Amino acid sequence: MPKKNTQTNVTFFVYNSQTGAAVTGQTSAQLFVFLSQDGGAFSQISSPAIAQVDAMNLPGFYRLTLTAANANANHILLRFASIMSNVAAEPCELYLESYTVLTDIPAAPQMPTIPTVEQIADGILTRSAANVESTAPLHSLCTVILAQLESEVSGTEWNIRRTNGTTPHASLTVTSSPSTEAITGVHS
Repeated sequence: MPKKNTQTNVTFFVYNSQTGAAVTGQTSAQLFVFLSQDGGAFSQISSPAIAQVDAMNLPGFYRLTLTAANANANHILLRFASIMSNVAAEPCELYLESYTVLTDIPAAPQMPTIPTVEQIADGILTRSAANVESTAPLHSLCTVILAQLESEVSGTEWNIRRTNGTTPHASLTVTSSPSTEAITGVHS
C-alpha cells in the first residue's frame, strides 16, 4: 500500500474513447492530471511526471509519479484529460497509509526446532506400550511387545493382556506338536 506523504507511482490506462484501443505516445504536455485529496476539490497538477510504461508490451499504460505533497492525504482521487480528441483515461482512486517506522521492534519469537529423524525414532522406541495399547491393532509392534510382557498359553488359546495384566488385548489360536509341546503355529 502506498505510504502517505511519500513519493509514489500510479499506473493508469489511456485509450481511444470511441474504439477502446490503447493510445500510445502521449506525453506530460498532452495529458492533464487533476487531483482531489481527502474529498477536496479537484486541482490540476502542474508539470505532472508522466511516462509511458512500455509501448510495445503494455500499450496504453502510463506511470504518473506523485510527489510527497501530492500524496499527503489518506484518500486521493485522480482524473485525467488529454488535449487530443477521443483520448480518455479512467479515474484512479488511492488509499494511502500512515505509519511510523519503529526502531525498537521486539525480536520475533523463536520457532520450535524440528526434530531429526533420529530424535523421532528415539521418541517412538522409548514410548510406553500403555500409551498406545488401547488403539493398537492385532498386527502391530505394540501387540508383539505385549505378547512378550503380558501373555500366557492355555490349551490352544494364547491370551495377550494389556500392561495392567488383566485387560484382554488379543486372543489367538495356537497349534502345538504333541511330541515337543512347542507352539508350531499362531492363528487369529
